[in-house]
Amino acid sequence: MSNPLERFSMDWFRLDGKVAMVTGANQGLGMAYAVAFAKAGADLFIPHFTEDVSEIKALIEKKAAVCISCAAT
Repeated sequence: MSNPLERFSMDWFRLDGKVAMVTGANQGLGMAYAVAFAKAGADLFIPHFTEDVSEIKALIEKKAAVCISCAAT
């Protein structure tokens, strides 16, 4: 079974040339929003409290978006 996030289409809602800041992108809704914004063409800025954001960065960069993260501590 394929991932529902992969099937979700954002063709009607493009964010090319925009930057989205998403908090809580390591899991749950934050991750879903981050992937959806990247799929819509936005680059992402992800402030985080945990050290490992490699999973979400990989998902975002797979969508050909730029992902910048920084520690928010």
